[in-house]
Amino acid sequence: MNKRLRGRGQKEREEKKAEAGFTLLETMIALSVFSLALFALWAVGSRLAAGFIKAGHAGSAAARAELVDRGLRSFAARVNPPFWAAPLINPALAQSAIGSESLSLAFLDGSMDSKLEIGFSQGSLSIGAGQNRLSFSGIESARLYPLLNAKGRVAGIRAAYLIDGQAYESQALFSSLSLSGGEAP
Repeated sequence: MNKRLRGRGQKEREEKKAEAGFTLLETMIALSVFSLALFALWAVGSRLAAGFIKAGHAGSAAARAELVDRGLRSFAARVNPPFWAAPLINPALAQSAIGSESLSLAFLDGSMDSKLEIGFSQGSLSIGAGQNRLSFSGIESARLYPLLNAKGRVAGIRAAYLIDGQAYESQALFSSLSLSGGEAP
């Protein structure tokens, strides 16, 4: 009878021992699976973060391009030559297909002596007259072109520029001239 009791007790101990914990191999497999899951989660998270950063840079470049466009339009609207005089500009540049890094236009605020100056230098685009200037940094390159109306007169300005590798273009008309060739009312 003693053997029987001993046999049952040993069997119960073996069952309790089997239920008590995991073997080393089971623990290593569980850690490996958990590590793979964490790595996959990290990879997805880093790709999402990179996407958000890239989108932020694109949004920042677009916002800077909009500021350049508004500045160019606000100053170009102040160029107000009389109907009989086109803004003074180099005639060779007016016909140029490659553009220039700087332009100077007379008749800012209607005065022949006051000039609108637009220029690109050392990563900065500058628009204005005298001390009243706007400067936009972070511009990689810029080309300025006169806009000609149907009569061949300079009626505005076009700026093509690069910000963070993205190409942008702004066009602005002078206040008293139109692209159709007729004068603004």
